[in-house]
Order: sequence, then C-alpha cells, then structure tokens
Amino acid sequence: MTTPEYYSDAVQIMTTESIVTLTLLENQGTLVPKATIKIPLRIAKELALVLRHHLKGAENRTGEAIMVSPEWFKQVGVAPEDW
Repeated sequence: MTTPEYYSDAVQIMTTESIVTLTLLENQGTLVPKATIKIPLRIAKELALVLRHHLKGAENRTGEAIMVSPEWFKQVGVAPEDW
C-alpha cells in the first residue's frame, strides 16, 4: 500500500478536549482542502516539539531564520519571542 502525498501551503487547526484536527490546504486562489488529520492531544504536542526541533536544526544548518510575517503572528495570537 502506498501512502498518499499532498502539498499544503496552509493549515487550519481545531482542538477539542481530546483531539486536534489538522486540515491541510492548498492556496489556489482559494483555499482547497487536501487532507484532514485527527490526532490525540499528546501526539499533537509531540509533533509540535519534534517539528520545532527540526526547524531549529534547519535554521542552524543554513544560518538563516525561517521568516514568518508579523501579520501572521498577530493573526494567530502568537508572539515572535515564543519561537
């Protein structure tokens, strides 16, 4: 069995008491859903930690910060220093 592959350049995240739902989207002028993934909160937290580790490693290897717009930080309510 082959695992499906999707390109995504946007994501919507919804959280309940026990599940995180990630909807992967592609911007084609409008946002087109590509896949929906439901994972338990613990796995979502582990994923977030591992992604951060990998992204920090990529920044260290290239010597360049991965740029995120100030508007995005405001939109999602996250402070740049939280990175």
